[in-house]
Amino acid sequence: LLSADALFNAQFIYVSSDVAADFTAQEKANFGAYLRSGGFAFIDNGAPDKAGSAVEYSLQKMLTDALGADAVIRPIPADHAIYHSLFDFQGPPTGQTGEASLKRFQEKKALQGIWIGKRLAAVYSDFGHGYRWVTPDRSEPQVKLGVNLVVYALLQENGMMTGNAKK
Repeated sequence: LLSADALFNAQFIYVSSDVAADFTAQEKANFGAYLRSGGFAFIDNGAPDKAGSAVEYSLQKMLTDALGADAVIRPIPADHAIYHSLFDFQGPPTGQTGEASLKRFQEKKALQGIWIGKRLAAVYSDFGHGYRWVTPDRSEPQVKLGVNLVVYALLQENGMMTGNAKK
């Protein structure tokens, strides 16, 4: 839960929803404080086949409400360390399969980074990677991306594990 104090003990959190989520003021405040203090999150739209959906809106609103003007949201370039922290990628692998989801991936082909200053604090995926993670035997590239995200979160400069985070 984003409202629990235990959030601040996690080096990596995964937020996913396939229905519109209504985050409380406390959850948004905690989430913003967590990211500002060096935490890292992967936010996954679990309904990527519905462009402009209530799910997409609620997850993005949670980010903007939690961070306000502190954050900049922009595509993550293919040469960023999240694509090379353990396994090498030239951008993200696809997420959920299905005609609408694959079309959306072909249009965007980039994960969105949420940057606080120069630090990548969170990654937003409109591709439904969580759907692929439930079948790891058929989703090797997606699982490897997940590993890269965790490795990056643990080793990033000014992150929770490096001891450089401003607390």
